[in-house]
Amino acid sequence: MGAGMGMVDNQSNYMAGGAQRDAQSNANAGMMKNRIHEEEPEVRILEYGQYNLKFELTNTELSVANALRRIIIAEVSTMAIDLVQVKENTSVLNDEFIAHRIGLVPIVSESVDQFMTHKQCTCEDFCNKCCVRYRLQKKCPPDMDTCEVTSNDIVLE
Repeated sequence: MGAGMGMVDNQSNYMAGGAQRDAQSNANAGMMKNRIHEEEPEVRILEYGQYNLKFELTNTELSVANALRRIIIAEVSTMAIDLVQVKENTSVLNDEFIAHRIGLVPIVSESVDQFMTHKQCTCEDFCNKCCVRYRLQKKCPPDMDTCEVTSNDIVLE
């Protein structure tokens, strides 16, 4: 019987120790600890201008940095080529492929905040408030089989 009592005592001590740990973890339940970095997150501005900001984020988890990156991407106004009309395509690439690739080209504009989307605009077709026209015209020199087309070849009309 003494051995049996010893087992019961050990179980009750174990349970009491577990209850003590549970009570302690419940007391700290509202506080989250940064297990990777003990210090507070820090943002250090390296460069800034009217249209750009370069900063360094330290003492934080990767998920926080990624969330901040996604918020910045969503909130910064940008312009992109949305509608492409092809008049003549003599390349081996189909029109849809070229239109998709042109849509990936970043457009630099200092007046991006003055534009509205075509859905927001009240015009019937396209006007200067919702549309910018560019032209891409590139011809491969006769002595070459291929040529490179870059964003420098896209010109404002």
